[in-house]
Amino acid sequence: MHKQTYIIAFCIFILATGGFAAMPLFVEMTQIHGISLVQVGLMTAIYILAQKVTPLLFGPLGDQIGHKKMACLGEFVRGIGFIGLAFVSPYFLLLVFTALAGIGEVLLDHHLKPS
Repeated sequence: MHKQTYIIAFCIFILATGGFAAMPLFVEMTQIHGISLVQVGLMTAIYILAQKVTPLLFGPLGDQIGHKKMACLGEFVRGIGFIGLAFVSPYFLLLVFTALAGIGEVLLDHHLKPS
């Protein structure tokens, strides 16, 4: 195998396990943002809901403007969502940035998968 194959496989592994690595941080989020575990659970639900609902909207858009552009846009939107989670405290804004991170994940992941 080529070196690039190993690098890509490692990156896919990190991306696939990254979501599970965040779960131990839930307790930390309650302390940092002053919210309950139920509210953190709702943030997780919104993140997953955004991932499951938005492919219906962005799939056809990717066909029109290109999947590489959608993947780049997705990485940008996902980054904005996660950066927002780090710097805002009002719960409503936490929910908004959580949804942005979920939408960005869909834009990135959905458009990188082969058809």
